[in-house]
Amino acid sequence: MAKAHYVKLLDKDIIPLNQHAACNFLNQYVSIHDGYKVLYSMIKDYHLLLKKNAILAQPNSASCNNLYEYSTKFYSYLLFEQLAGHQYSAHQQVLMFIGALDNEYKHAVAQVYQLLKTWINDDYVLPNTTLEELLSTIDQCICRIMPQIAPYIHIAHA
Repeated sequence: MAKAHYVKLLDKDIIPLNQHAACNFLNQYVSIHDGYKVLYSMIKDYHLLLKKNAILAQPNSASCNNLYEYSTKFYSYLLFEQLAGHQYSAHQQVLMFIGALDNEYKHAVAQVYQLLKTWINDDYVLPNTTLEELLSTIDQCICRIMPQIAPYIHIAHA
């Protein structure tokens, strides 16, 4: 079966000759004719979880269009870190999240820091400062403090 996959991948309609990177993967396994290893090598070259010692940088809000996009990237980052064996406490997750927010959110971040001062240890979590509630807390702060710019960065509530 592996040989059949390899032969299928040799077809010029499947991998054209001008696709040099893909052709290099085929040439790498020419001696064993293993189509599975070719496909795995191709995927491994692009998929972070298959790379050994892969590094994924923590996202920041400056590179995102809004808080929702930033939070989605941040959740993906936490999942990647969890799969890599790095566990962060709830407190650390919140600090990492607000630490990567840019100056556009400085007033809301200051208010969240005020709430965090009452956070005694990692086991006790304030309702408005859990990672799940953080977007709503930041959004409410922005709407209350700076209503004139709220429509531009306001997030949709589910």
